[in-house]
Amino acid sequence: MYLTDRDEELMETLVFKVNVLSFQQIFSIWWGKESKTAKKTAKKRLAQLCRAKYIILHQIVARPVVKIESPLFCWSPGQEFPDYEKLSDYLNNRWNDIPSITSIYTASKKTIHLLGGIDRRFKKISASHELNVSEIYLNEIYLKKQKSENNDFRWIHHEYIPHWKDNIKFDALIKYKHDESDIIIKFGGKLNSEKLQLLHEYFVINKRSYQLW
Repeated sequence: MYLTDRDEELMETLVFKVNVLSFQQIFSIWWGKESKTAKKTAKKRLAQLCRAKYIILHQIVARPVVKIESPLFCWSPGQEFPDYEKLSDYLNNRWNDIPSITSIYTASKKTIHLLGGIDRRFKKISASHELNVSEIYLNEIYLKKQKSENNDFRWIHHEYIPHWKDNIKFDALIKYKHDESDIIIKFGGKLNSEKLQLLHEYFVINKRSYQLW
């Protein structure tokens, strides 16, 4: 099967940048033009990639992706602590949409091995969270890089940061070429104030800048 540049970029994104992508996310980024014909073409191509075992289609129950335009909270060493109760209330109230059947795609083992990625198991229980992490990557990193010549930063998926073995879970790291002040990315699902405080204190102790989305 001949792979186009679009096929290869999609596969690389699923291996190195995010764990999952919904059909709508793929269509919006790699096809773009909203029409029945374009959607039919996209579904046909994705089906071909599935048959060739480059990607895998899953039908899962997931909550709709949260509309994310900017981080809820940004922190760097020396700055003020957040209002844990206020943040927790917002996080727990924004994600109440009813879950529905959603078509999502992951990289196959064939593709992961072909590209030299890290093998990992897809967990359906975390699909809603992962789709929101993908949304952050696509809107804040991928699209901005397409529109700008500034490529001094890169998104590193947490699976590719082996020296962090702490129990605190985060989603990605934005690494800058000419600056040591890397930024940790964390999507906030439903977190109570106690968990938010533990999360923040971890970054304070380790002197790491982070963004809560």
